[in-house]
Amino acid sequence: MQKERIVLYMIFPGYVAIGKTYVSNKDNNFIDLDSYYFKNDNNNCPWYESYCELAIKLSESGYNVFTSCHDEVMKYFSSKYDKVIAIYPLLELKQYWLERALKRYKQTRTKKDKKAYERINKYFDEDIKNSTSHGVKVIFLDKNDDLESICLKAINTIK
Repeated sequence: MQKERIVLYMIFPGYVAIGKTYVSNKDNNFIDLDSYYFKNDNNNCPWYESYCELAIKLSESGYNVFTSCHDEVMKYFSSKYDKVIAIYPLLELKQYWLERALKRYKQTRTKKDKKAYERINKYFDEDIKNSTSHGVKVIFLDKNDDLESICLKAINTIK
Protein backbone atom coordinates (compact mmCIF):
# COMPACT_ATOMS: atom_id res chain seq x y z
CA MET A 1 0.00 0.00 0.00
CA GLN A 2 1.43 3.35 -1.05
CA LYS A 3 1.40 6.22 1.43
CA GLU A 4 -0.62 9.26 0.46
CA ARG A 5 1.60 12.27 -0.03
CA ILE A 6 0.61 15.13 2.24
CA VAL A 7 0.96 18.50 0.60
CA LEU A 8 0.80 21.70 2.59
CA TYR A 9 -0.30 24.94 1.01
CA MET A 10 0.38 28.28 2.61
CA ILE A 11 -0.34 31.97 2.52
CA PHE A 12 2.60 34.29 1.91
CA PRO A 13 1.94 37.97 2.59
CA GLY A 14 4.63 39.68 0.55
CA TYR A 15 6.05 43.18 0.53
CA VAL A 16 5.50 45.35 -2.56
CA ALA A 17 7.67 44.47 -5.57
CA ILE A 18 8.81 41.21 -3.97
CA GLY A 19 7.93 39.14 -7.07
CA LYS A 20 4.49 37.77 -6.20
CA THR A 21 3.03 38.29 -9.68
CA TYR A 22 6.15 36.96 -11.40
CA VAL A 23 6.06 33.68 -9.46
CA SER A 24 2.29 33.31 -9.88
CA ASN A 25 2.55 33.78 -13.63
CA LYS A 26 5.06 30.95 -13.99
CA ASP A 27 3.72 28.47 -11.39
CA ASN A 28 0.06 27.45 -11.32
CA ASN A 29 0.32 26.40 -7.67
CA PHE A 30 0.73 30.05 -6.65
CA ILE A 31 -1.91 32.77 -6.81
CA ASP A 32 -1.24 36.48 -6.46
CA LEU A 33 -4.34 37.80 -4.70
CA ASP A 34 -4.20 41.53 -5.34
CA SER A 35 -5.81 43.59 -2.57
CA TYR A 36 -6.54 46.46 -4.96
CA TYR A 37 -9.86 44.93 -6.02
CA PHE A 38 -11.06 44.45 -2.46
CA LYS A 39 -10.53 47.99 -1.26
CA ASN A 40 -13.41 49.12 -3.45
CA ASP A 41 -15.71 46.51 -1.97
CA ASN A 42 -19.06 47.95 -0.92
CA ASN A 43 -20.21 45.16 1.39
CA ASN A 44 -20.75 45.54 5.12
CA CYS A 45 -17.48 44.04 6.34
CA PRO A 46 -14.05 45.67 6.18
CA TRP A 47 -12.24 44.93 2.89
CA TYR A 48 -9.49 42.90 4.53
CA GLU A 49 -11.91 40.36 6.04
CA SER A 50 -13.26 39.15 2.68
CA TYR A 51 -9.76 39.40 1.21
CA CYS A 52 -8.19 37.27 3.94
CA GLU A 53 -11.05 34.77 3.98
CA LEU A 54 -10.67 34.25 0.24
CA ALA A 55 -6.92 33.74 0.68
CA ILE A 56 -7.61 31.12 3.38
CA LYS A 57 -10.17 29.32 1.19
CA LEU A 58 -7.79 29.27 -1.77
CA SER A 59 -5.00 27.92 0.43
CA GLU A 60 -7.26 25.24 1.84
CA SER A 61 -8.23 24.36 -1.75
CA GLY A 62 -4.65 23.56 -2.68
CA TYR A 63 -2.98 26.82 -3.67
CA ASN A 64 -0.11 28.83 -2.27
CA VAL A 65 -1.46 32.34 -2.02
CA PHE A 66 0.49 35.59 -2.13
CA THR A 67 -1.29 38.45 -0.41
CA SER A 68 -0.50 42.00 0.53
CA CYS A 69 1.09 42.66 3.89
CA HIS A 70 -1.10 45.57 5.01
CA ASP A 71 -1.31 45.85 8.79
CA GLU A 72 -4.97 44.78 8.78
CA VAL A 73 -4.15 41.70 6.72
CA MET A 74 -1.24 40.66 8.93
CA LYS A 75 -3.28 41.13 12.11
CA TYR A 76 -6.18 39.14 10.66
CA PHE A 77 -3.95 36.23 9.66
CA SER A 78 -2.15 36.20 13.02
CA SER A 79 -5.46 35.74 14.81
CA LYS A 80 -7.25 33.40 12.37
CA TYR A 81 -4.82 31.21 10.42
CA ASP A 82 -1.50 29.59 11.23
CA LYS A 83 -0.17 28.59 7.80
CA VAL A 84 1.20 32.05 7.05
CA ILE A 85 4.76 33.23 6.45
CA ALA A 86 5.35 36.85 5.45
CA ILE A 87 8.17 37.78 3.10
CA TYR A 88 9.99 41.10 3.23
CA PRO A 89 13.25 42.41 1.79
CA LEU A 90 16.17 43.01 4.12
CA LEU A 91 16.27 46.51 5.60
CA GLU A 92 19.59 47.30 3.92
CA LEU A 93 17.99 46.82 0.47
CA LYS A 94 16.06 50.09 0.53
CA GLN A 95 17.92 51.74 -2.35
CA TYR A 96 17.86 48.55 -4.41
CA TRP A 97 14.11 48.16 -3.79
CA LEU A 98 13.44 51.78 -4.74
CA GLU A 99 15.37 51.39 -7.99
CA ARG A 100 13.61 48.11 -8.74
CA ALA A 101 10.15 49.64 -8.18
CA LEU A 102 10.98 52.78 -10.17
CA LYS A 103 12.26 50.71 -13.10
CA ARG A 104 9.05 48.66 -13.07
CA TYR A 105 6.88 51.78 -12.93
CA LYS A 106 8.76 53.36 -15.85
CA GLN A 107 8.12 50.21 -17.89
CA THR A 108 4.43 49.79 -17.07
CA ARG A 109 3.21 53.27 -16.12
CA THR A 110 0.41 51.63 -14.13
CA LYS A 111 -1.24 53.19 -11.10
CA LYS A 112 -0.44 50.03 -9.11
CA ASP A 113 3.29 50.27 -9.82
CA LYS A 114 3.33 53.99 -9.08
CA LYS A 115 1.72 53.32 -5.70
CA ALA A 116 4.26 50.57 -5.02
CA TYR A 117 7.13 52.95 -5.71
CA GLU A 118 5.58 55.65 -3.53
CA ARG A 119 5.03 53.17 -0.69
CA ILE A 120 8.66 52.06 -0.75
CA ASN A 121 9.90 55.64 -0.97
CA LYS A 122 7.89 56.83 2.04
CA TYR A 123 7.57 53.80 4.31
CA PHE A 124 10.25 51.19 3.53
CA ASP A 125 12.20 51.57 6.79
CA GLU A 126 9.04 51.64 8.91
CA ASP A 127 7.47 48.70 7.05
CA ILE A 128 10.52 46.48 7.42
CA LYS A 129 11.10 47.40 11.07
CA ASN A 130 7.43 46.66 11.90
CA SER A 131 7.28 43.44 9.86
CA THR A 132 7.70 41.19 12.89
CA SER A 133 5.21 43.01 15.12
CA HIS A 134 2.08 41.18 13.95
CA GLY A 135 2.81 37.70 15.27
CA VAL A 136 3.28 36.19 11.81
CA LYS A 137 6.54 34.41 10.98
CA VAL A 138 8.72 36.48 8.62
CA ILE A 139 11.40 35.53 6.10
CA PHE A 140 13.71 38.28 4.87
CA LEU A 141 14.92 38.14 1.28
CA ASP A 142 18.26 39.25 -0.03
CA LYS A 143 18.36 40.70 -3.56
CA ASN A 144 19.65 37.46 -5.11
CA ASP A 145 17.16 35.16 -3.38
CA ASP A 146 14.60 33.37 -5.51
CA LEU A 147 11.09 33.96 -4.11
CA GLU A 148 9.61 30.70 -5.37
CA SER A 149 12.49 28.63 -3.95
CA ILE A 150 12.21 30.41 -0.60
CA CYS A 151 8.47 29.69 -0.46
CA LEU A 152 8.87 26.02 -1.39
CA LYS A 153 11.63 25.61 1.18
CA ALA A 154 9.38 27.19 3.83
CA ILE A 155 6.55 24.81 2.96
CA ASN A 156 8.83 21.76 3.14
CA THR A 157 10.26 22.93 6.46
CA ILE A 158 6.79 23.11 8.01
CA LYS A 159 5.48 19.73 6.77
